Amino acid sequence: MKNKILYRALLLVSFIGINAALLFGIGKTFAFLNSGADRSSMLRIQDKEVAAYMPKLIWKDTLNPGRTLDPQALSDIATDYVNSWYTKNKAQQLSDTLYIPAIG
Repeated sequence: MKNKILYRALLLVSFIGINAALLFGIGKTFAFLNSGADRSSMLRIQDKEVAAYMPKLIWKDTLNPGRTLDPQALSDIATDYVNSWYTKNKAQQLSDTLYIPAIG
């Protein structure tokens, strides 16, 4: 009689434990999928500028007919160029083809 009750209790506890672990895993999976991608790590953008050698950018007017770029667009292009230049040189320095700088 005691073995039968012990067996049922063990079966019930293991059933509840397996279901709890399964629900916890599904919940963690949904939380991970809903968190989305961290754009700063995908685009390799740094929050703080690193005090390093930065190339000087001089814009040359090509005299192409068409729409002119406003100063904000030129500034954004220059910032993106300097960030990619820094990332490329840091990756070459570390011999790392997938260099992602630490953020923060």
